[in-house]
Amino acid sequence: MEIFSRLTACLLLIVLSPLLFTIAFCNLIIQGRPIFFSQKRVGKNFSLFNIHKFRTLGHSQGNQKLFPIGDNINLTKWGRFLRKNKLDELPQLLNIIKGEMRFIGPRPEVPEFVKKKSFGYLKFIKPGLSGYSSIIFRNESEIWSMIDSDNPYNQILKIKVILDNYYLTKKNFFEDFKLVVVTILSIIIPRRMGHYLIINLLKIEDGNDFKIMEKISKLKIKKPPANNAYFKKILDNLLALDILFSTNPGINFIITKGIPIDNTVSEKELKVCAITYFPQSAKPTISII
Repeated sequence: MEIFSRLTACLLLIVLSPLLFTIAFCNLIIQGRPIFFSQKRVGKNFSLFNIHKFRTLGHSQGNQKLFPIGDNINLTKWGRFLRKNKLDELPQLLNIIKGEMRFIGPRPEVPEFVKKKSFGYLKFIKPGLSGYSSIIFRNESEIWSMIDSDNPYNQILKIKVILDNYYLTKKNFFEDFKLVVVTILSIIIPRRMGHYLIINLLKIEDGNDFKIMEKISKLKIKKPPANNAYFKKILDNLLALDILFSTNPGINFIITKGIPIDNTVSEKELKVCAITYFPQSAKPTISII
């Protein structure tokens, strides 16, 4: 599998080289230097390596070691496009060729957040381009902005670590192939259509060994401000958490009085989204308060 991963990465690097050169050229013209971003990450057996990405942040946050959240993140418009389509991750093909990463595995973390006890899976597997946690939290910075905590990244990281330990128990060729397919689908399928489909394709089985839902239930969501954009973000990002491991899914939409729900987010649209996310047996409701 190791040789296969490296050979595949080499082939993809050759095939995608026109795209890579185009992105690099656009980065240079639109954002200036540096074109690439490198950062120390923790690999297998807790060894450090440099991860490579196309730079997406403005120069005021060029180090990208901080974890700004929501609208405070200094993404350029071009950088936002790259992140949305995961194109900023393509230089990590070099990390795979060098044997530092795999296509599928837990996302590599910065050393400051790694504890050997909770990250014990790194004794057995290499970090990867994609996996359970990166698929579920693919809009991670937006989710941070909704978590009521002084350290929202750490709250999400606890769930990601559980998912990565869960992956260790499921890892095999067919599971990895499935995650490759789901990763591609998560990029090309619109968010509102895709959340429920992707969660079902992942087929994560919660239980006493991991208690993922218990950890998710402890997340505190900020009180919604009086604007419709917040509800769009809920639809796009938080429903996945609500339905992840629930055997009897359902949701209540709460809309503050005075908001023109027929403006950007209509009552009909909310109902349609709820039906999209949940099985036919679910009974999504909307509360006007």
